[in-house]
Amino acid sequence: MRMRYKWLLPLCFGIVDAALMLWDIHNQRVIMSMGMGWDTGAPLWPYQTPDTLLLALNLPAYVFAIPITRILHLYSPIHYFVLFPAYVSWWWLAGVTIESRLWRNSHWRWPWAIIGVLCAVGFTLAGIVVLRHAAAWWWRYSRAVFTSEFIIVLRLCAPGVWSLIFAASATVITKRHWAR
Repeated sequence: MRMRYKWLLPLCFGIVDAALMLWDIHNQRVIMSMGMGWDTGAPLWPYQTPDTLLLALNLPAYVFAIPITRILHLYSPIHYFVLFPAYVSWWWLAGVTIESRLWRNSHWRWPWAIIGVLCAVGFTLAGIVVLRHAAAWWWRYSRAVFTSEFIIVLRLCAPGVWSLIFAASATVITKRHWAR
């Protein structure tokens, strides 16, 4: 039996995203009820954790959806009406891409190979720069192995990790296309 990623990925990540959004909405209500009870704002754990996890899991969709929420002047938690469909669509697109044979059937070998190599190199360099910045932050500001600083580093590392994932995907697609 063949796995249907275009349905499985959006379903699984949609459930996880919905749970994180509900957790964030609950935390926003707690933060609002505290008013000025915290001197420096809400603590990272548990109050800012769901937002960080949503960002880390769905960064590519977030990058495309957040300008729409800004144009429409939607802010937390109302902006989830735009973000949730974007997140589910992102995972559907990822599933379709995994299942697709589109990349192997093209007759444009050289242009796709050049584009794939350029994307892989660009995403790799971007990932290295971002991860280097996150490591520098960790060495400068962290005091323990696992504290709230870990959540900050997760937020800093997410774009770098996604860049490396895209670089690996571009490399695999280029290799498959070239091996045809």
